[in-house]
Amino acid sequence: MHLTKALTTALAAFLPLASAAAVVKKADETWSLNKVTRKCVQDNSACTWNFEIDNGSGIKTPCEHTTKSQAGRPASQSHGGPTFCGVYRLESSWDGTHGVDNAFSVIGVLDQSRMVIGYFGYQDAEVVDGRVVIPNHVSVIKPFSQKAIF
Repeated sequence: MHLTKALTTALAAFLPLASAAAVVKKADETWSLNKVTRKCVQDNSACTWNFEIDNGSGIKTPCEHTTKSQAGRPASQSHGGPTFCGVYRLESSWDGTHGVDNAFSVIGVLDQSRMVIGYFGYQDAEVVDGRVVIPNHVSVIKPFSQKAIF
């Protein structure tokens, strides 16, 4: 429950929730991020996320997303992006409001061609030391319509 509430709070900070203006083609369309890893350099000045974006169409888009230390925080606790992978624009954010043991990162994946977005949350413990996240995380996509940031 804390993760869901904190995830919503973190998302509101960098990517506003979608409006009803865009059209999602099918009810409850889902995407997944497959084979997710996060590897940080020893001094935690940079972290690299690697994964595949699977929108359910049979085509998987490989992606590399980097976060760098900002405002005195290590890269593993910093905002990342924008990153562009095919038609997708990504940004990430970190939330530690419920303590370091419950901290997590959220990756927002926007399909710029369709203006729909999915959100994926990863607890720090899931991605420590470059582990592959199992199982793949899934998100129901939502319409998105903030054109001002593009």
